[in-house]
Amino acid sequence: MIFERELAVVPLLCGRLILERSVFSGRSYDQVLELPVFAFLIVHPKSYILFDTGLPSELWLSQTSLKLTEGLTAVTGESMGLLGELKRRGYAPGKISILVNSHGHVDHTGGNRLLSQARIYRKTSESSNASGTAEFNESLRKTVFVKGDYDLFGDGSVRILATPGHSSDHQSLLVQGKNRQALFTGDACFRPANLESLTLPLIVENREQALSSLKRLKEIISLTENVIVFTSHDPIAEGKEIYL
Repeated sequence: MIFERELAVVPLLCGRLILERSVFSGRSYDQVLELPVFAFLIVHPKSYILFDTGLPSELWLSQTSLKLTEGLTAVTGESMGLLGELKRRGYAPGKISILVNSHGHVDHTGGNRLLSQARIYRKTSESSNASGTAEFNESLRKTVFVKGDYDLFGDGSVRILATPGHSSDHQSLLVQGKNRQALFTGDACFRPANLESLTLPLIVENREQALSSLKRLKEIISLTENVIVFTSHDPIAEGKEIYL
């Protein structure tokens, strides 16, 4: 592939989650965690691609916190929201033509409706009660339903990977750059180190599938040179632009 412009990854902080671990673990002594919510803009020679869209946009319109479910609250934090973060980095939201959602949970699809021009790639769910939202499901005429792995451009440069477990419709993304690769895990793992230790996310629908997906991603890293791992809720991640 000829790279007419530098391929880059731009992490976009799209709010934060207040996670009461005890609600999900059943251990009363577990701490409360504050986790970032990242979306990732991929500046690719063929298209501007967005991996996930962060928390619901109404957080930045009429409120600063929103209870998503028992034990999980969304807050704006220092984020300007998806549109604000894109504009702050100098990128026009209207130029994003491809949107890949890791899965249908609201902290990954909350800004979908802000990008009505983008074609959405989502994994078909094996369950009848897949966790979609209004934002996630609108504009279905622009949605491509992916079954299993999917080569986005047909040249191996951007590959959608089926990684169920956290949810049945979960998928990750592998991007090939000129000098190194980028692996976007979504919620298949919360920190890059979890791949090495095969530590499952706190919230999973199917533990067997989740472990299998972790093993698959770990194997991809072992077989691929110069891989940078991006997870959606890594507490120590930074928002610096990274060139591939």
